[in-house]
Amino acid sequence: MADQGRRTPSQAAVVWCPIPVLTWLLPFVGHAGLARADGTTTDFAGPYHVARGPLLFGKPTRRVKNVCKDGNRWDQCVDEAELLFTAKDYDFVAQNCHHFVAETLNLAQYRGRRDWNAVNVAFLCFLRGKHEGWTGLLRTWIPFVLVMTPALYFGTWITAVVWMGLALMAGSAFCINTYFC
Repeated sequence: MADQGRRTPSQAAVVWCPIPVLTWLLPFVGHAGLARADGTTTDFAGPYHVARGPLLFGKPTRRVKNVCKDGNRWDQCVDEAELLFTAKDYDFVAQNCHHFVAETLNLAQYRGRRDWNAVNVAFLCFLRGKHEGWTGLLRTWIPFVLVMTPALYFGTWITAVVWMGLALMAGSAFCINTYFC
């Protein structure tokens, strides 16, 4: 009875989780989704498919909280983006989960902007997303450390140069596709 009239804060958020193997090599690459006001997650999980419930690659490990103070408005924006993306094909680079999140942020006018794109979402998740406790931190970084430590130890500096080249190519392809295609 004491809780009646008390409002629960909106759980509206942008969420992120690692993609097995890919995130192990490039820890800035991952899967983006959304948390509705009640905390339920939703993501663009494939061609013509927006899923509610667990994200495609597991529980979120990062979260950008308080993307919208009005939970009802946020949920309306998520619903509208879900409707749009159930009619869209999926492409790993050109039409993916980051585009779904960007569309929702544009509809919600997050931070007063309507120009969110996949690159902005990637930076938002990586730079402003807070890890979901120690488990989120460990699930994000331990595989990368376990893969790269022996590779750098036994592979000398050439491994580091190859990794940096791979990271630069992946980041460049993502940016070029977003801004020039």
